Amino acid sequence: MRVFFEGGCPKILNFAGDDQFIINPNTKAIDLFECPRGLDERSPMISCKESNGSLKTYNVFGSTHPSQYCSKVGEIPMLISAVNALHQSNESNQTLKMALEKGFEMRYTIDKEICRDCASSSGTCGSDIRSDKFRCLCSDKPYKSSCQDVQG
Repeated sequence: MRVFFEGGCPKILNFAGDDQFIINPNTKAIDLFECPRGLDERSPMISCKESNGSLKTYNVFGSTHPSQYCSKVGEIPMLISAVNALHQSNESNQTLKMALEKGFEMRYTIDKEICRDCASSSGTCGSDIRSDKFRCLCSDKPYKSSCQDVQG
């Protein structure tokens, strides 16, 4: 019962949200564990190759609890519907793969007034990827508050 990531191991981020991006209520995190080899072969597992070429395996426990010898290393956000399917499935490796491929949902939160000014100037509300600060995305470039800004 193993899913293999091609192209390397993902970075495990424990993201709970920040000022503008929060995890959508339709999303739930499942826990990833590292367990001694052979300890619990019944739980779904995710395997991947690290940059040094070694194989890394994470256990994902659905409705069962991990052994005391396993240690939590992070979480993966998934749609609640995918998590429920994982808990109920007899084909957990295939269900886990499909759940990971579906991804998860996030919400972007911004002050309504600022976004209204941007939208009324034919812009789209967004943020700067480097600073996470609000930017009004216009046809020529991003602006601080609206497409009529004199400063970019």
